[in-house]
Order: sequence, then structure tokens, then C-alpha cells
Amino acid sequence: MEENKQVEQMETEEKTEKKQETIMDTANTKETRNKNKKEKSKTRMILVILFLLVLASISYIQLRGSFLEYQELGEQYISIFYTNMFYRYTIMAIHFLVLYFVIYLTNRGIKKGLKPFFGGKSPLAALLVWVIGDESEVGSFCKPYSSEECVCVCVCVCVCVCVFG
Repeated sequence: MEENKQVEQMETEEKTEKKQETIMDTANTKETRNKNKKEKSKTRMILVILFLLVLASISYIQLRGSFLEYQELGEQYISIFYTNMFYRYTIMAIHFLVLYFVIYLTNRGIKKGLKPFFGGKSPLAALLVWVIGDESEVGSFCKPYSSEECVCVCVCVCVCVCVFG
């Protein structure tokens, strides 16, 4: 009896150790995923900041050149320059806000709408099925490629068909 209890106790200890190991493995995979997301987020942030710096420097050069042109024409035209500059940047800001909200709402709607429609398939494969029409064609066409390469190949084929018709 004592041996049975010891065996049972050892089995329960082994089971708890296995559960703890699986919990630790799950925690480790979550940590690595979080690290990867943080790294991607950092690189994305750096790229966006670099893009904004390049955009700001080009904009400044263009603005300064335009100001010098108006100044060359005469002092009375500088007020026209400031008016044009105000209108230009106001229109740019309005366009940015409108496009931002349109893209945001569209992406939100796509995410909500595609999940139940395509079920458990990956979004890229589901989109290709929807665009091409037949799942067997997509499977045979994209078999040697990864999903990103398949999208690229399909876009290239569609562009060639449209251009050379």
C-alpha cells in the first residue's frame, strides 16, 4: 500500500512538473513574441521618424525657394506668399485627416468582415481565393511560393494582363 501511495505521489509530482514545464514554455514563447513585436515596433518607429525628417527637410527647401522667388518679385508679393502657404498647408492637413479616418475605418471593417466570411484560412490566401475565384487555381499556381511571394506573383500577373491585355 505504501508503495502504491509513493508511486501515485511520484506520478502526480511528474504531472505537476510537466504542467509547470508547459506553462513555462508557453510563457517563453509569449515573451519571444512580445520581444519580436517590440523590435518590429522600434524599427517601424525609426523608419517613420526618418521619413518625416526627410519630408520636413524637402518641404523646408521647397518653401524657402518659393519664398525667395516671391521676395525677388517684390515686397508687396510676400503677403500673397503667406496666403498661399496658409491655404496649401490647411488643405494638406484636411486631406491627411480625411485619409487617415477613411483608411482606419476601412481597415477596421475589413478585419471584422473577413474573419467570419473566410473562416480559419489565412487572410492572404483568402484574399487570393476571392480575387482569382477558384481555390484549386490558387493552390496549383502558388504552391512553390510563400504567401507573400504568391501575392507578389499574382499582382504581377494581373498587371501584365491589364497592360498587355
